[in-house]
Amino acid sequence: EVRIPDTLTGLLQVQLSNLPVMQRVALQRASVVGRTFWDSALTALDTGDSYALQLTPALAGLTRRNLIYRQERSSFTGTQEFTFANNLLFSEAYHSISEPIRSSYHGLAAEWLRKISGDAPAMAARIADHYDRAGEGLKAVRYLSLAADEAHRLNAFVQKRQFLRRAVNFAEETSLTPGTPDRATLLYRLGETM
Repeated sequence: EVRIPDTLTGLLQVQLSNLPVMQRVALQRASVVGRTFWDSALTALDTGDSYALQLTPALAGLTRRNLIYRQERSSFTGTQEFTFANNLLFSEAYHSISEPIRSSYHGLAAEWLRKISGDAPAMAARIADHYDRAGEGLKAVRYLSLAADEAHRLNAFVQKRQFLRRAVNFAEETSLTPGTPDRATLLYRLGETM
């Protein structure tokens, strides 16, 4: 007798657990980076664990299984961009990682994205989100402020308020980090949006 899972989520969990180890590790790391991810980001998430990630064959295997799709163009030069086949798979891969490992991966993903994007305003919200999920709220403040500026430029004022509110929650009374606004500055900017 073969037991078939009752739900699609159960089926995805079985599919994930039956993947070769390197493909499962690659998929899990990719899920931390985001629904869209890059091959070099997965390498940057190497935390010195016991897996010497063989990236190219793992990604090729996942592509053959139609779990991820390779994009023709990449947002960043010198990287290959991929997308998860669907949101459920993305979510299941993400939640199959323990919280402490996920947190450390988010910190590494933020650093990788910050370096490769050159602090591009279009990536500020994504960088801030990674820092937030890594438990590094103070680092997120600068990028939330940049994301608010970008939202303002795009006339997305509701998003701007959301970014500033999040930044206020993490900000210190006095910022000692260059380029990071203090709490009073953020509150003033938030007040201007009302």
